Amino acid sequence: GGSALDKQPAQPAAIHGHRAGYSKLEQSLEWLFHLGVAHVTVFAFSIHNYLRDSQEVHDLMDLATEKLEKMLSDGDIIDKYNVRVCVPGDLSLLPSRSLQSVIARAIHRTKDHTGPQSPTLHIAWSYASDAEMADVARSVATGIEKGILEPDDATDDLFSRLLWTQAPYSSLTTSKSGFVEEKGHGIARVPEPDLLIRTSGEVRLSDFLCWQTEHAHLAFVKPLWPELSFWDLVVILLDFQRAAASLA
Repeated sequence: GGSALDKQPAQPAAIHGHRAGYSKLEQSLEWLFHLGVAHVTVFAFSIHNYLRDSQEVHDLMDLATEKLEKMLSDGDIIDKYNVRVCVPGDLSLLPSRSLQSVIARAIHRTKDHTGPQSPTLHIAWSYASDAEMADVARSVATGIEKGILEPDDATDDLFSRLLWTQAPYSSLTTSKSGFVEEKGHGIARVPEPDLLIRTSGEVRLSDFLCWQTEHAHLAFVKPLWPELSFWDLVVILLDFQRAAASLA
């Protein structure tokens, strides 16, 4: 949605739309956590986005660092709702040490926010479903090759348990300086989503949680992400409730 906003006339720079998208994220999290949503997963940065213009990627890294630092320091959302922050994705690809550091600090600072009233924010960064599933396939093939697994062990249940969104929190390690030291997935296990919202009038998943959304209600809406309103969200949630009731 942020990128689409940049393509509209009279936008001064590509980062304008991304900055508007982050502002909308802050506002939307306030709405969702206030409504009692327990898990929110946002697709912040695709692995394939590293192929964009190098200046745009650099600006996105700086913007993400700035906004996550602000979220931690202000505490408007993190402390108000006792939010746990997790980051599924291939964090070894992060080129920005500053972003590595703030991600590690966000995960560490909020790791004990696990009460029944504590929601979890999953920020998918350096994530893509095709890379995730290829990684799982390689892991299973290696397990069979080394005799750790039998071919019959390669079930959809095993595949699901090896996804990045199911990787153990402890697989992310940090040094004293707070930098990510190895490839890891700094997350709590993510339940399969009940609802996936795709903005900007696009009717596609864009390589996001393709395996996990098998049973999810899919909402494709016209507003660009930065322009999504509270009432747009209300309509989406009401439609989801009607769909869920019919499947019950």
